[in-house]
Amino acid sequence: MELKASELRENNKLLFMGKVVTFDYIAKKRVDGIFWIKVKEPNLKKKNFHFKPIELSEDILLKCGFKIGFDTYLPFQKSYSLGEIILSEEFILSGESGVMWQIGKPFLFLHQLQNAIFAITQTELEINL
Repeated sequence: MELKASELRENNKLLFMGKVVTFDYIAKKRVDGIFWIKVKEPNLKKKNFHFKPIELSEDILLKCGFKIGFDTYLPFQKSYSLGEIILSEEFILSGESGVMWQIGKPFLFLHQLQNAIFAITQTELEINL
């Protein structure tokens, strides 16, 4: 998957040459869609195609602090909970207010989940990779 500038937000985790890095900002954008990514790690600013998204897996969810359980809304389906957030195989996020969000397609990458959690809670997802 090629990263798009529109889906990146400060503090998103990405892969650069097999190492996890933290996105800071778009340093430069060309008309043809190529852009340079600046990360928080020192002395690293490269073109977008040098970076890869981190695939979302159960292992990654556990490293983000999610606990495995079963969804009360969809019995017998595995879900993951993190405080007020519930992430099920149907990819429903539930906030403290009881409001539920149905995501049109499953999260494939960590930065997508980071962005959704930030949009709902206004806090960063803590990640220990």
